[in-house]
Amino acid sequence: MLPNNRNPRINNTINPRINYTINPRINNTINLRINYTINPRINNTINPRINNTINPKINNRINPRINNTINPQINKTINPKVNNTINPKVNNTINPNVNNSYKGLFVFNMDLDLFEFIVHVNDNFIQIFDFQLNNTRFGVKTNNNGYALFDLDGNYIGHLQFDSNGGYNEFDAHNNWTRIVK
Repeated sequence: MLPNNRNPRINNTINPRINYTINPRINNTINLRINYTINPRINNTINPRINNTINPKINNRINPRINNTINPQINKTINPKVNNTINPKVNNTINPNVNNSYKGLFVFNMDLDLFEFIVHVNDNFIQIFDFQLNNTRFGVKTNNNGYALFDLDGNYIGHLQFDSNGGYNEFDAHNNWTRIVK
C-alpha cells in the first residue's frame, strides 16, 4: 500500500489524470505527438536506431552483455538480490509502499494507471520494480539524459527519454510510446 502523499490515487499533484501539468494528453510540452523534440521517431538525436551513441547494440559502454560494470549479474553492487541497500524488500527507505517520503519516480501505463516505481542506484543506473517489489528490469544512463532499458537477462527492450518536464517517456525497442514516468 502506497503512503497517501505518494499515492496518485489520493495525492492529486502526482496523478496525471488530475494534474494536467504531468498529463501528456493535455500538456502539449510533454506530448510527443505534438512536441516533436521529445519524439524519437522524428528527433534522430533521441532515436537509438539512428543515434549510435544511445544504441547499446553499437555502443558497448551502455551494453550490459559487454560492459560488466553495468551488468547486475556480474556487478553485485547494482544487483538488488545481493545489495540490500537497493532492494526495496529489505530497505524500506526505497519502498514506496511503506515510506511516506519516497521521492523516486513512478511508471504509469498509457491509461495513466500506476504501474511500477524506479530506484535510483547511482548516477548511471536505475532498477525498476513492480509494487509487489519484484525487480522487473533495469536502465543504463545514455549521453542524452535518457536510459537504455534492459530485461533482467540484459536484453535491450527499450529506452526512456526526458520529457522536458522532469519525467520521461518510455519507448519499446521499436520506438512505440509505451509508458510515462513521473
